[in-house]
Amino acid sequence: MTESDESMNFATVGKMVGEFYLNKRLSDICFVVEDEKIFAHKFILAVSCQYFHTLLFGETNEAKTNEIVLNHPSKKIFKAVLEYAYKGKAETSDFSPEELLSLISLAHEYQFISLVLYAEKKYNLEFITKENVSYVFEVAYLCALDSLLEKCWVILEEHSEEIIANHELFSTFSSNLFKAILLRDSFFAKEIDIFKAIMAWKDVNHVDDIKSILENLRFNLISDNDFCENIRPLGLFTDTEYIKHCCQEKVNRTPGKCKIDYSYIICSTENRKYPNETKYHLYSNKHLYDYNFILEFNYVLENVYEISRLHFDCEITQSSFGSRDCFCFISLIEDVNKNNVLEHVDASTKKTHILSFNRKRVKHIRFSCNRNFVKITNVKIF
Repeated sequence: MTESDESMNFATVGKMVGEFYLNKRLSDICFVVEDEKIFAHKFILAVSCQYFHTLLFGETNEAKTNEIVLNHPSKKIFKAVLEYAYKGKAETSDFSPEELLSLISLAHEYQFISLVLYAEKKYNLEFITKENVSYVFEVAYLCALDSLLEKCWVILEEHSEEIIANHELFSTFSSNLFKAILLRDSFFAKEIDIFKAIMAWKDVNHVDDIKSILENLRFNLISDNDFCENIRPLGLFTDTEYIKHCCQEKVNRTPGKCKIDYSYIICSTENRKYPNETKYHLYSNKHLYDYNFILEFNYVLENVYEISRLHFDCEITQSSFGSRDCFCFISLIEDVNKNNVLEHVDASTKKTHILSFNRKRVKHIRFSCNRNFVKITNVKIF
């Protein structure tokens, strides 16, 4: 049997297994979810993930019955789990962002790692807001999803000062999140304002032992006047403890390293048009890109920064047939005489792009586009 024949056989078997999804034929287990009976097949579920294997064939009460009542997942979410078990994919196009998070949580509970990662890829950055970032962060933290955590940090760092100033919002944050905020160098806000937000969080959440959490506060960034007016009267720290904390070396919070703002740009030249009929050559380590580029966006940073992630929005300003073939080439440049392409993206597929890469020294960021109806905004570096 050839390798091609084996691939065809696997595809055929996979299709046959998929046809048994929600099919009562030959079923030997029934799940009752929200009063609906959902029929399934123990063997298929058992080979799909360890959780179902233990549940259905281990030393459990569920293994001794043919009907299992589930109380907490919705039937829509549970059916998506079953669909993935049978087909290796799940239809989530009509899922709300909240339902996607529920799917991630349930898949994690079931130790269905491949489904967790599958659902995580579906959760886009634009789903995250200041209001829900704490919940998203908690799901990502508990499921150890680094990519989703980084998306949360994009929102948190972009709105850091607003979040700290809004005590009502900050008080809804989980302890895992605000402890991470204290340790995050690129979460930029005044340290005394962070202290005030933590104290408001303490009052709302009725936490008694707040001193151990405040150990990670950067006292060297708090002025003597702010300490005397806001911290000293509370009796949390003695003057000796305050001086000791101030003497400990702690990194400053640095907004310039987490996002580009106009105060950190020497010049930003937008809508530079190339001469017609002129081809510009962009080189990467492996490829020569030879395109007719007609629009360029340039960002020149205040200093040379070492960065490992780039975030930007790429907006198509008009809808036409040509917009389907719209590409943007991103160059990270330390020396302006050398133009190395980091990546090229299909600008027509989505608005927000996040590119991760090995740490690079960067002074210039250049976006070269092959259409003149592209707009680059919200550029941030990490």
